[in-house]
Amino acid sequence: MTAKKKTSAKKAEPELKLPTWA
Repeated sequence: MTAKKKTSAKKAEPELKLPTWA
């Protein structure tokens, strides 16, 4: 598990719950 993949998953989680881009 790379740090980049971990950050990506961590960033995608809050975005799905709180879609500010929507």
